[in-house]
Amino acid sequence: MTTIIEKKISNKTLTQGILILHLIIILFILLIGYIIFRNDFFYFKNHFRNYLMSTKLLYIGAFFTILLISIVIHELIHGYFFARYNHSGWKSVKFGFNIKMLAPYATCQEPVKVKHFRIIVAMPTIILGIIPLLISLSIYHNLLLFFYAAFMILSGIGDILVLWVVRKLDANQYIIDHPRTLGYFLINNYQVDELPEIQKQIHKPEHQSKKEKKSNSKKLLWIFIITFLFVFIIKLIMKRF
Repeated sequence: MTTIIEKKISNKTLTQGILILHLIIILFILLIGYIIFRNDFFYFKNHFRNYLMSTKLLYIGAFFTILLISIVIHELIHGYFFARYNHSGWKSVKFGFNIKMLAPYATCQEPVKVKHFRIIVAMPTIILGIIPLLISLSIYHNLLLFFYAAFMILSGIGDILVLWVVRKLDANQYIIDHPRTLGYFLINNYQVDELPEIQKQIHKPEHQSKKEKKSNSKKLLWIFIITFLFVFIIKLIMKRF
C-alpha cells in the first residue's frame, strides 16, 4: 500500500540556508570577478560613463529584460525535465506564480524518482548559470556574461538548498513537489493507479495559523525594504556614472 510522508523545509532552515548560500556564492563571485575581470570592469565603467543617459537606461533596461526572460526560461527548464521523467509527461506539469515569494514556479503533480528529481532541480542553474560562468571565464572572456551567470546562479539558490535537503534520500525512492511550500512528499510503494488518491491527499487545504500569517507579513515587509534599498543603490550608481 502507498504511504505518503510530508517533509517541509522549516523557516529557520530556509532562512539560514539561503543566507549562508548567498554569502558563499557572492564571496566566490566577487573573488573570481576581482581576479579575472578587474581591468575589464574599470574599462567598462569609464566607457559607460561617456554614454548619454538615454543610452545608459536602454542598456540597463535590456540587461534586466534578459534577466526576467531568463527567470521564465529557468522555470520552463524545470518543466521540461519534469515532463521527461514523470509518467504522464506535460499533463502533470504546472506553472504558476508564488505571491508569497514573488517568484514564478514550475511543479509536477506526479511522483518522480529522487535521482531524476535532482536532475530536474539542478538543470536550470547548470544551463543558465554554471555553463555561462565557465564560458565567461575561459572560452569567451566577457564581463557582462559573467554578471549574467552570477545572477542566474544566485536566482537558483532555492534549488541548491533543495538539493542539499534531499542529498541523503534513496535515489530510487519516489518524491513529489510540495504544492504549498518549499518541501516535498516521499511516496513509498508508489503505484501509478493510486495517483488520483495521492494527489487528493497532498492537495488538502491547510489551515494557516496566526503565527504563519505574521511571518508572511514580515517577509513582505523585508521584500519591500530590500527592493527600496536596491533602487536607492542603483540611483547612486547612476549618479556616479
